[in-house]
Amino acid sequence: MAGASVKEAPDGPGAAPASIPEVSRAPGPAPEPGAREFRTYLFETATHVLWAEEVAVGKGLPVEVVPAPPGYSRQCGLAVRTFAAVAPALEALLGEEGIPFHCLP
Repeated sequence: MAGASVKEAPDGPGAAPASIPEVSRAPGPAPEPGAREFRTYLFETATHVLWAEEVAVGKGLPVEVVPAPPGYSRQCGLAVRTFAAVAPALEALLGEEGIPFHCLP
């Protein structure tokens, strides 16, 4: 891996693997606004979560199934997270598919 050096880890029980790569990143341009911001979507059932993930991935939208945030896990305990920049497309797709959802502020 270019730009990576290897740090040796100590031996013993619970020790890390023999080598851990250290990755240094060169400074680059700042991310676009919203590129690192996320939106989290809640659903009534795990079936709705998995359905939302399936249709989003099928349309090439980057989504991730994550645990629901504390205080919001009463329904099914899962949520879908995506980039804020993708949120409008995801919300339109969920509406077209008839998948009920709630976006956290």
